[in-house]
Amino acid sequence: MDIHGADIAGIEGKIIRFIATNEERRKGVTLLGLASKVVREGLLRAAKAIETLDGNWGNILDNQGYTIQLSPSETPKLSASLDLPLAIMLLYASIMQNLESIAEKEERLQEQLDSDDKKKRAKTKEKLLEEMAALVEQRKRILKYKKRLSSNPHKYLLLGSLNIVNGELRATEHGMLGMIAAAKPGFVVIVPEESEIHGAIVKSANKKIKVFKAKDLQEVWNIILDVSKPRE
Repeated sequence: MDIHGADIAGIEGKIIRFIATNEERRKGVTLLGLASKVVREGLLRAAKAIETLDGNWGNILDNQGYTIQLSPSETPKLSASLDLPLAIMLLYASIMQNLESIAEKEERLQEQLDSDDKKKRAKTKEKLLEEMAALVEQRKRILKYKKRLSSNPHKYLLLGSLNIVNGELRATEHGMLGMIAAAKPGFVVIVPEESEIHGAIVKSANKKIKVFKAKDLQEVWNIILDVSKPRE
């Protein structure tokens, strides 16, 4: 499974490939690849939208750090349409990490809980227990979805800005047609509902791509997890 977004250069779209690695010893997200302020803010929009997903996915950033590379590295990334692939890349990376690393984190947290437990302040203990619970949930999600994502053969082009309150997917003000048209043969393109017409225009000219619409981040993630069928 490959995740791509698109940016706009003049009137033409350009494909941006997303690659992520897990950072075992730190939290937070690092973006590589000349991300503009709009794209860096997109990380915050993505994180808030992830919190709207069913199943408490919002805790994926609590115990884990990520580095996301946007390629090609030498070209500036400017569009808020990269919100959606950022969110999906974070979700994907959270599932593809090793269970061994989760187990090591659980052991470290348990050691902290066991050490001088009587002297430990209530708030500190509560925080450690919350982190432990988040890791347990993460382990369950990895066991449930990792094989499914590993066997997903699709190359996705994901486009849209995210609403931080409800995860709604919105088209950017400029360039949606050009960005959709940048899709390469074999791509599965997912666009906001309001860009349905743009998607239909591109699909009629390029029969080798598939174009689907989605209402929000929840629907896109369900499609990728094969929980629900995509809508044309």
